[in-house]
Amino acid sequence: DLAQKLETINRERQVLMKESSEHARLFVDSQPELKKILIVAHESYQEGVIGLVAGRLVETFYRPAIVIAKRDKLSKASVRSIKGFNIIEFLRSKSKLFVNVGGHPMAAGFTVETEKLELLQQTLEEAAIDLITEEMLFRVLPIDCELPLPVITKELYAKIKTLAPFGMANSEPVFATKSVKISDMRVIGKEGTHLRLQLQEGRANFEAIAFGMGELAGELKIGDKIDVAYSIDENTWNGNTKLQLKVKDLKILRVEP
Repeated sequence: DLAQKLETINRERQVLMKESSEHARLFVDSQPELKKILIVAHESYQEGVIGLVAGRLVETFYRPAIVIAKRDKLSKASVRSIKGFNIIEFLRSKSKLFVNVGGHPMAAGFTVETEKLELLQQTLEEAAIDLITEEMLFRVLPIDCELPLPVITKELYAKIKTLAPFGMANSEPVFATKSVKISDMRVIGKEGTHLRLQLQEGRANFEAIAFGMGELAGELKIGDKIDVAYSIDENTWNGNTKLQLKVKDLKILRVEP
């Protein structure tokens, strides 16, 4: 009974997050210009999902994002940043605007008096103009090493795991392989959100999962060659464990006839 209740709540939360994310995205798209910091506030946003919504805005527009659950007297916000921009330091420099504020360089939260929201937005947007450079807004994926697929083995994966735990101060290694062939492909997830690929280089074949890249299915087809950036992971299914690649990004090279 408890599991069923949790499942129901989780599904409701997913719907709420999707609706709020779409609302926030449309709001940003409707603005005359794309600001260096995104600030979106609305009465319909729930505190439990605003962090996820802020994360979605960062993924879509690659700018620091503040999403505010607007209420009558006090409004609460969740904030996500981009690499190179210390968001908590930025917010604390304007601490007089907040009832309270806390967090770390990449994520934060604060409470603000609702009557100060316009002043808050104006102040933060103006401050961001000089502090956030154009270079910061250029999305870069650091790649640790270029690998041919045949060298990826369970022994290599075991050595990579000795570097764990991974996190902000110790990023999971990212590898790249160029000109690999897509030998199979399918969209997965209830809404076709993700993409599962079979990648081939010589005799080496690896399954790869590309989370959130389902829309690329219309641009890719079996036989295409791509450059791919990924981390190495294990996938266990029906008692069988095998290595898989978690795709970070890919570039289409050509389509074979």
